[in-house]
Amino acid sequence: MRKIRGMVRPLAAVALALVLASCVNAFGLDSERERDRLDRNWSRWDQARIFDYDYVVERSCYCGFEITEPVRVVVRDGRVVDRYYVRSGFGVDPYYWSIFPSIDGLFSEVADAIHTADELDVSYERDFGFPVRVGIDYHRNAADDEVSIRTYGFVYR
Repeated sequence: MRKIRGMVRPLAAVALALVLASCVNAFGLDSERERDRLDRNWSRWDQARIFDYDYVVERSCYCGFEITEPVRVVVRDGRVVDRYYVRSGFGVDPYYWSIFPSIDGLFSEVADAIHTADELDVSYERDFGFPVRVGIDYHRNAADDEVSIRTYGFVYR
């Protein structure tokens, strides 16, 4: 009986640690913290009320050049009206349009990663709050599933 009582405290400590860590997945992604950062920055973006802009999005992944080449995304009245490759000037095939979204679409991608990825690292733009660097590792122990997104060349129209 004495041995059982002696184990109650360590088991209670483990149970408490599990409860306190409930918002942190097994690989260290603090989803509550990331969600708060996302919400704060998305609100900053919404409050700026920018509906006409251009920006460049560049993805790094184990994908074809159609996805990894830098693309200028043109947004007017809150909707993407054009996507073209920066180097060639050619338009992006409609098959790949969803990979090059508006800034709101980037926020949605980060929101999805908070719930599905094992690791997430996001840097937000200081004034308007949009994501400027996003690193996603969907499966920590899998090879070649990582995605990196960089945005730059933002122009408010």
